[in-house]
Amino acid sequence: MAMAARFSPEMEGAETVIARADRLRTETIALADEDARSYAAVLEAYRRPRDAARSVAIEEALGVAADIPLAVVERARDVGELGLRVRRRGNPNLHGDAASAVLLADGAARSAAYLVELNVERGDLGTGRLEQATAWCAELDAMAVRVTEERR
Repeated sequence: MAMAARFSPEMEGAETVIARADRLRTETIALADEDARSYAAVLEAYRRPRDAARSVAIEEALGVAADIPLAVVERARDVGELGLRVRRRGNPNLHGDAASAVLLADGAARSAAYLVELNVERGDLGTGRLEQATAWCAELDAMAVRVTEERR
């Protein structure tokens, strides 16, 4: 996304798009590391002796494990917004790159939302996280439809 914006200097707000895309990339890379640590914490919680403290530890670990892919869904939605903007206003030679960013973000969001769902179900964590992931996925899905329809 940042590349397409960098080659669209005439686009209003190009520098803002570039900065946001770069931040999203950095944040998402950090989330991958956090995800690995959270998975280790879930495994560790399951290894504890079977008692009330174990149940609490599992629930807490699964909560963190659900929050990380939820953050990925949010960032994917943000990438979709940037991609749609660049697709509409950026360099016409890079419309395909911008549209691809939206479509890839849509797939990443769906995958991450699935992980949210699994962790929420395993931890009996309520519906809030899953509802938020579903809402963000719906927004991104609408962006993916728009970006492909606008091509025609």
